[in-house]
Amino acid sequence: NAPTVWYRFQGQMDEVRIWNVARTQAQIRENMHLTSRGGESGLVAYYQFNETSGNAIDAINGNNGTLNGGASRTTSTV
Repeated sequence: NAPTVWYRFQGQMDEVRIWNVARTQAQIRENMHLTSRGGESGLVAYYQFNETSGNAIDAINGNNGTLNGGASRTTSTV
């Protein structure tokens, strides 16, 4: 049994989309710079991180989350 190893993400995220279906590389590439409309089949959570404080708001299903581990916010340049 290999030991469990945890790695923390070190970087910046402008938004996160969570799907319950597999997306092809082409689908990801075609839509990665577009704002979601909210009606895409299989999209279960969409965090734009546009809030300046408080929870991360899910624009699709209200699965709001809390940023932990010393996460900080910065203004998007995209």
